[in-house]
Amino acid sequence: MATNKEILVSFQRHKQLQQSFANSMWSWMIVVGLVWWLTSWMWALIPGSLAVICIIFSISNGLRANKLEPLVKDIVSQEDLKAKP
Repeated sequence: MATNKEILVSFQRHKQLQQSFANSMWSWMIVVGLVWWLTSWMWALIPGSLAVICIIFSISNGLRANKLEPLVKDIVSQEDLKAKP
């Protein structure tokens, strides 16, 4: 079983990865637009597929973070109870 610290770190890491992949998706979508405009739609499929992969990874990390969220809330509430005199 994972410790409380490991759960909190994992939750934070999944949230960071979710945002990172979402930002990467927007970058790839800009590249898709530029490639489509400069060449053709067939060449735009390459960065488009990378954008789709970023979307999938972002959703995956978001789902993992959502599964960890109840555990994180329990850990935080337990720590709050311990901190009260």
